[in-house]
Amino acid sequence: MFAPPNILLIQNFDFERHGVAPKTKFLIVLLQTNTDAIIAPLTTSQDYVPDHYKTKRCIKDDAGCIHCYYIPKQVVIGQNGFSFAKDTYVHINPLNLKKRSIANLRQKYELTAAAALKDALTDSEYSDFLYCLYKSQHVPRGVRKTMEPIIERIEKNRQPQN
Repeated sequence: MFAPPNILLIQNFDFERHGVAPKTKFLIVLLQTNTDAIIAPLTTSQDYVPDHYKTKRCIKDDAGCIHCYYIPKQVVIGQNGFSFAKDTYVHINPLNLKKRSIANLRQKYELTAAAALKDALTDSEYSDFLYCLYKSQHVPRGVRKTMEPIIERIEKNRQPQN
């Protein structure tokens, strides 16, 4: 369940931040490294991104301190047809990109039936999302290093074939 590029719905997700109460969140599993999964909780309930950015999927404005991946509502992003009911943003910052033990995630959410597998990102959605993350100065160095081989493959596949 906690393998990339799965889309999960977690009941009472623990953000592991002081003063932040657990709440139901969608997560995307970005990467897996040995016994850890790197996950990204998705913001769906509030929209703080100005409308003029909504023409792009990867929103990057260093001057405005905005970097997020935008998923418009009702756009199919899952291999089995999954889409979000609301405009959804993955705000790219070190607090949102979490490395968690897969065993801990399974014990806390899967074995207690608090996690539901909704779908898995399509190949193109997954590569676009990872590429957007990789371009951010807000991605922790360890996460960026883990992403490098995947990004190299994505860039190679995006180059025109002779």
